[in-house]
This record gives sequence, C-alpha cells and structure tokens, in this order.
Amino acid sequence: MPEPDGCQLKTSQRGPRRKCFIVPGTIRERAKERWEDRMLTSTGHPRLRTAQSTMRISCDNKGQAVVEFTLCFILLLVIAWIPADFGLMFYTGHLGQNAAREGARIAAADPCLSGGCVGIPVQTGTCNLPCSSGSDLLQRIANRVANGIMSNVNTSVTLSSSGAVATCDQQVQVQISQDYYPFFYKILRMMYFSVPDKVTLSRAVTMRYEHQC
Repeated sequence: MPEPDGCQLKTSQRGPRRKCFIVPGTIRERAKERWEDRMLTSTGHPRLRTAQSTMRISCDNKGQAVVEFTLCFILLLVIAWIPADFGLMFYTGHLGQNAAREGARIAAADPCLSGGCVGIPVQTGTCNLPCSSGSDLLQRIANRVANGIMSNVNTSVTLSSSGAVATCDQQVQVQISQDYYPFFYKILRMMYFSVPDKVTLSRAVTMRYEHQC
C-alpha cells in the first residue's frame, strides 16, 4: 500500500512508524501559511499582541513622504529665494543708475533748466514717485525709474544744478534714492540678529550743462 503524500515509513526497535511532513507546494503547506498569517494579524492571541503593535508602528509609514517633502521644500525655498532677493536688489540699483543717467542727459540738454524760458518755472527740485506734482523734467526722469516689485516704496528723484552759465561751470546732477526691503533681513531679524529693516539704494549722475559757453 503506498504511503500518503509527505509521509515516510521508518522501522525502529518499537516497530514500524509513519512520519509525515508537509511537502512544499501542497495544500497542507498553503493551509499552514494561512494559519500563520491569521495568527500574526489576530488581536486575540496574547503572545502576539506586542509583536503585532510593534510591527504596525514600524511598518506604518503613511504620510512620511509628505512630511519630508514639506520640510525640505521650505528649506529649499528659503535657500533659493535669498540669491533671487539679492539679485532683485542689485537689479533695482542698476535700473536706478540707468534712470539717473538718462535723466541727467535730458536735463543737461534742456534750455529751460534754470528758468531761462518765459512762462516755464525752474525745473530743479525733489519729488517722490510717481512725481505727479513735480516739474516736467522730474516727471520724465521718474518714468525711467523701476516700478512695481523692483522699486518697493519710498523712491525719490532729485534734480539739482551747481555753478553758473556766466562762468561756464554749471553742472546738472540727478540723484535717485530707493528703499529696498530684503527678505533675507527679515529672516535674520527672526533669528534675533540686529540688521536694518531696509537698504537705501542711492544713485547719482552729474553732467555738464550744454547751454553755456
């Protein structure tokens, strides 16, 4: 008579004995695996409760990637914004320099700068952007100053002259001052560093007045 699957007949001093084991790939092996799975996931077994809770704590990583991405994204955003902020500040100063140069060129070529024309007042003075109440020259200079995010607030335009036409030493000077508020300084103040609230960008250009000897 053949032996059942997974059993062997062994002979000893006590006589023949049958020893059975689970053959891989059989129904018995799959049943044993299902039983072990039920025991590991069962909360009723007192000896497996601690292992099960530990397994759940160690294997439950839902939301971990979201937390890591949020922390890294905030850090990378701050690191990336600092050079961009300084770049905007330098760009603002560069635009102010160009506006002062263009304004000085226009003022140096204006024959009515010092009130030499009938009915036209003196063109020199100081105004704040957008210089709607300033002279025509100040308004034309103000149109060349950076606006929006580049200029921030408190931008002033100053047009002055020195010397006299009679002595042929008259000069025209245009000065543009802009207050820029760096974002990096706000972070430093949050860390209790003593830094100013703003950076004043002052650009001045001086040219020789053309309408003189």
